[in-house]
Amino acid sequence: MVKFKFLYFILLVIGLASCATSSPIARFNGREPYFNSAPRLMNHNYPVSDIYTVYQRAGSGFESIESIRSKVERRADIFADRQNKSFIVLGENISEPPYILGNFPRIQIVFALIDKQ
Repeated sequence: MVKFKFLYFILLVIGLASCATSSPIARFNGREPYFNSAPRLMNHNYPVSDIYTVYQRAGSGFESIESIRSKVERRADIFADRQNKSFIVLGENISEPPYILGNFPRIQIVFALIDKQ
């Protein structure tokens, strides 16, 4: 009986973890927003060719928006580092609580690649 409860728990954890969604990092120009509106961007002079977007949604309502933001920024940092660049966040959209009934934490950031200092 204990073995079945443990197996059920493992399957439940795997099922919840597999519901997370992330997008590939893509150029921001002309992308469909992941929210009802595109993120408001700060004033900048970066070329359109250096501006990218990335999106991630948690697999459940139990993950914090800070955790999702950390994952997205880590992905942007790895992407920039592979091109020997740094990144600066130009804007973001985040979902609003309450995080129930499928409204899981999600975030979209728009960032620009910049030369390393």
